[in-house]
Amino acid sequence: MSTVRLYASDWVFVCRDNPNVSDKASAVAPLVSAAGSPGMLYVKFQELPESLWFKRIETQGTYVYVYADATLSSWYDARAYVYINYLDGPVNFATLNYNNQPSLDMSILGSATVVGADWRPLGVGYPYVGESLRRLFSNGIVLSGIVIDWYGNGPLQINTPVGQYAPYFEITYYTDAKSELRDISPQAGYVPKNGVSVFAWHIALQEGETCYGDMGQKSGTFRWRVNGAGTVNSISCGTTQRCEVPAGTFTADTIEWQIEVITSADQTITSDWYTLSTVEALPEAVPISPVSTMVDGSAPCTFSWVHSIATSTAQTAADLQYHTGDGSWQTLGHVSGAETDFTVPANTFPSGSVFWRVRTYNTDGAAGDWSDAVEIIVVAAPLAPVVQVTSGSAPRVSISWQSTDQQAWEAVVADISSGIVYGLAKGWRLPDYLPDGTYTAKVRVCNKYNLWSQWGTCSAQVSNSAGEPVVLTAADGVAVSLRWISSGYDAYYVLRDGRPIARTTEQSYTDNFCSGSHTYTVRGVLATGQYGLSNAVTACSICDTVYISPVPSAKWLRLRYADISDRRTSLNTSRTVNYQYLPGAEYPSAEISEWTSATMSVQCAFASPAESAELEALQGSLVCVKDRRGNYAIGVLEALDKQSSRFFDVFSFSIQRVNYVEEVTYD
Repeated sequence: MSTVRLYASDWVFVCRDNPNVSDKASAVAPLVSAAGSPGMLYVKFQELPESLWFKRIETQGTYVYVYADATLSSWYDARAYVYINYLDGPVNFATLNYNNQPSLDMSILGSATVVGADWRPLGVGYPYVGESLRRLFSNGIVLSGIVIDWYGNGPLQINTPVGQYAPYFEITYYTDAKSELRDISPQAGYVPKNGVSVFAWHIALQEGETCYGDMGQKSGTFRWRVNGAGTVNSISCGTTQRCEVPAGTFTADTIEWQIEVITSADQTITSDWYTLSTVEALPEAVPISPVSTMVDGSAPCTFSWVHSIATSTAQTAADLQYHTGDGSWQTLGHVSGAETDFTVPANTFPSGSVFWRVRTYNTDGAAGDWSDAVEIIVVAAPLAPVVQVTSGSAPRVSISWQSTDQQAWEAVVADISSGIVYGLAKGWRLPDYLPDGTYTAKVRVCNKYNLWSQWGTCSAQVSNSAGEPVVLTAADGVAVSLRWISSGYDAYYVLRDGRPIARTTEQSYTDNFCSGSHTYTVRGVLATGQYGLSNAVTACSICDTVYISPVPSAKWLRLRYADISDRRTSLNTSRTVNYQYLPGAEYPSAEISEWTSATMSVQCAFASPAESAELEALQGSLVCVKDRRGNYAIGVLEALDKQSSRFFDVFSFSIQRVNYVEEVTYD
């Protein structure tokens, strides 16, 4: 056991009686004056020699010694104390006075009772010795005093560093402080062959040991060997209390390691040998998202999973697969690295059930088993169909397409639409002939989720080779009579105002159920799809009175008489309108229906019973009625009002117009 004594290297005394003045000359300083005023003695001691930083300090032998004197009254409870505080920050002794003193940390505080004049030891015991020493040598101390039940007591005085009894600091120490290795890791388990391995430890004082310096590592040597082998490999670690071993260093399945360090006190400490495995466990992948949910197939989809492994190492790669219910797995993606998610682009999956699974790889590059398959429901628009023209350059274009998830479709060529058609058909022929030129054919399909695909398109080139000319003439009348001259065509189509109303192989046609003026053409067509178009003629349905005929087999009955000289026919039309009153509005709003009603009323008379019978035979039949003013209706002759006199029968009836469309489709 040895003792070292250190004296003050700097000091200053401050007191309340002279708050702006500091004293560095007086040999004795009153910590409590005769009038009870406080004072403070600040002292900084000499540095502890570096050779003693790591000596084991005797806790009970570490004190600041001061020479103090106090004369107390005979009062029963009168007591005097000297206190020591260890400054927790640097203090400028040259400018210090009572008014600018630093705040004191009362957590490290020592005291001594003063009775008479004598040396008083001040200090703190375990566990504050190390912290006390660091503050004392770095910043210094402050000494203060107190007298309790002061009634006529004398001052509490202390000798300053220039006095006969200068304060000093004394440390009692033994041999070097002993330290040990702690928190050694890993001591068991696994380290990777193909990844960086981190080994760590910590140097600390043994329990009950105290020294001034921070015990650390001057140097360290990491050692490893193949389990059971004699060759030892070493890696120098310097002052760092850890070692990172590069990937690929370990090649055997089992290794042993130890650490040897030289401490700050020049002590050599060597750990035990620790045995570790380098054989990586196989991982297990667990799907996280999406699982048992609906997914928008028209947007990118992110798949995520958990890489679970007993050795807690990171994933090095991952594979993903999927199938659409047929059990045939397809590659979905591959991840290189530790990322546990993967995003696929929009429109990767068809609509419906999709199953996916994942597996991950350990640091040895070995894959674990595939996870259980999880199901998701993909809701997405079908892919755009692949469209092609199957009619060559024929004027009447035919197309076909390839698609998936089709429940309905729509095709468009030259702005002519098929409309929405429900079914699985994948072909369509344009219902009209096109002039020469280049056109765009497009198709879209709809799936069971009522989602439409994008349009699939292709180009259609039309080139017509017309046959013999078609020369058309027309004659007005109750029915318009059409005749044409041509040869070589397989069939002819009669077009009224551009719409085909009849197909025939003859070279004449009677348009019975027209009304007013119309423009007619005739299209001659060949089996090859080529056609010839006639000249256009305009003809008019002209009536000198009211006529009625069954539909569609025309047989016109002339209604030339009536029971009044100024006979009238009437045509009443209406449009359905719904009126709705809304709060705050004075008048209703009108919702106009798309439907129209039309009723034509007729009066007629027959002198011949045979003609009366001919009209009566039409009751309950679809008929067409025309008059000389162009009024016209096709509808059912529901009721007849008949009045008979001596010379003739008088009839009145009304026809409500029905939706009768004269139009044929091209073969």
